[in-house]
Amino acid sequence: MATISIPQAVAFPSRDLSKDSVWLDGSQGIVELSWRAGTLQQIRTFVGSTYISRSGKGDDVGGILLGRRDGDNTQVLTWRPIVRGKDATSHFYLNSKEEQSLSKLLQSVKSDSSLENMEVLGWFRSRTKGEPILEEHDIKFHEQFFDKPAQFAMVVRPSHQRPAAAALFVRNSKNEFDRHNPTAKLSLKPGPVALPEESELSESIPGVLLEESQAPSSKPFSWLAALALTTAAAIVAVGCILMLQWTEKRATAANTPESFGFELVFDGQDLKARWNPAANTIMSADTAQLLLGGERLQLSHSELVQGFLRVPLKDGLVADTEVTLKVGNREEVAQLIVAAR
Repeated sequence: MATISIPQAVAFPSRDLSKDSVWLDGSQGIVELSWRAGTLQQIRTFVGSTYISRSGKGDDVGGILLGRRDGDNTQVLTWRPIVRGKDATSHFYLNSKEEQSLSKLLQSVKSDSSLENMEVLGWFRSRTKGEPILEEHDIKFHEQFFDKPAQFAMVVRPSHQRPAAAALFVRNSKNEFDRHNPTAKLSLKPGPVALPEESELSESIPGVLLEESQAPSSKPFSWLAALALTTAAAIVAVGCILMLQWTEKRATAANTPESFGFELVFDGQDLKARWNPAANTIMSADTAQLLLGGERLQLSHSELVQGFLRVPLKDGLVADTEVTLKVGNREEVAQLIVAAR
């Protein structure tokens, strides 16, 4: 995958400022938040790299935002991706290993020479389905890793053709987040990723596609350079073919109904309902319903991603009963056999 280099943590002049500056009114007072030109385009490309616009689904990704504070002005200079493992869920829920990796990343900011005089300003995540709002899990995540009052969160709703919607959240005067009402909004418009000057190059960010090619050098190419370009072109061509095949498979899989794996098992005297929490329909749902006889249990998203629920049984239950898991417009039925208890 192609990469793009990022500038070092130095103050940038007004000519390098993005036009997408916003004012944040939070617990720390009114602060102007400005972005280095091209940073928002990099983030837009990054969150869109796992988004399948045809199906409206994809994998959520995230990163940390770094920069400087100077009075009532906060400057976002660069960012780093939050690394996910091979077994990562499509939603932005970090497992223990991923949380350890994030902790190390946050600790490394002070010792990274390319991030001199920088601090962690906040973080961002994509939300491929639904509006760009904070979930309860996002607030817990923020409180765990970004506990400074001035640190903010940004949720991005990716889009390939239209501008991506970004919502920014800061703690209010009560030191709380309003999950459904962002403090400010940004429109991340499609555009070329700005390339830094050669003297500013630092380490690279994996997973960010390069959308603008560098100008060709005026020096004549040697045969080694020509060979390298030919090899690179072949690699890019093969990569494009593989990417198209992968995207087509993802789109086909997204349009193919998948089983929830819904079943009922007895655990001692309790009845346990189980399902596959990694199913796309389960992961993308905010709520669901469990129908047991004439009773209806409402399940939250956090309960859904656990993959099981202990179901209360009425005393004296003698007849076999159907239990239904309904998610959106889809449902699966499991049979409760009383004799198996």
